[in-house]
Amino acid sequence: MPIFDFECPSCEKVKTEIIGSEELVRCAFCGVEMRKLPPLCSVVIKVNIGRKLKNRIALDDELKKQGFNAPLFRSDESKDFARWALKRKDRFV
Repeated sequence: MPIFDFECPSCEKVKTEIIGSEELVRCAFCGVEMRKLPPLCSVVIKVNIGRKLKNRIALDDELKKQGFNAPLFRSDESKDFARWALKRKDRFV
């Protein structure tokens, strides 16, 4: 279960709870429903999506050659951006 920080709007007490995302948390001092605070840190997980992105670009090009109107990118600009990101990534890896 995820860990969340909560703050009481009336007495401004802060507490950390391990709860589900839909559960309500009440203040132990005044009984008011507490509000969820934004996380102070985040976890970044790097995943190599280069092969998947290359396959997606190649599939989109092939579908366009065959005349299918099922774009895998919102626009040609976003497709060009994906190509640029792959080239840039290959330089630094």
